[in-house]
Amino acid sequence: ARFVGAGLLAEMAQFFVETRGVLAGIREQAADLAALLREPRVGFVIVASPEPVAISEALMFHDRLTAARLSIAGFVVNRMHADVTSPPSREALAALLAGRAECAPFAPYELVRAAAAFCASTEEMRDAALTDGLEVARLDAAVGASATIVNVPFLDHDVHDVAGLAELGRFLVG
Repeated sequence: ARFVGAGLLAEMAQFFVETRGVLAGIREQAADLAALLREPRVGFVIVASPEPVAISEALMFHDRLTAARLSIAGFVVNRMHADVTSPPSREALAALLAGRAECAPFAPYELVRAAAAFCASTEEMRDAALTDGLEVARLDAAVGASATIVNVPFLDHDVHDVAGLAELGRFLVG
């Protein structure tokens, strides 16, 4: 066993006496913050991508906030893929490409491959849009009319400045 000197014990006792007031202040601030977060003018906006795991996490967070009696102002589902129209068939698209002067240097099989790749890419985009829509429907079914859901499209650029934020604002508030 190790013995501690009386001086160290006295210093520790003094430390605990002095920090009691600090801890009381922190508790008071935490109580004030909890009261503020429950005011009717305060609401949480939960932001998620349309990925299945992200929507599940958003729903879990929604449940926790609701259990804590905190108001949910709404959801923002960010990076939604837009639905695209079906392209013409691979053959029709290859014929259209073959009729363009800038495609003249390419062999017919290259145009068919390019058309096939374009069609496959378009189908992937349609699948992504469909999956995103299904996830938003799952979110909507879970929260119902209790919260607004706003969809923000997948942008072709990063938002990193005021102009980008203004662009997002148009989607968020109309």
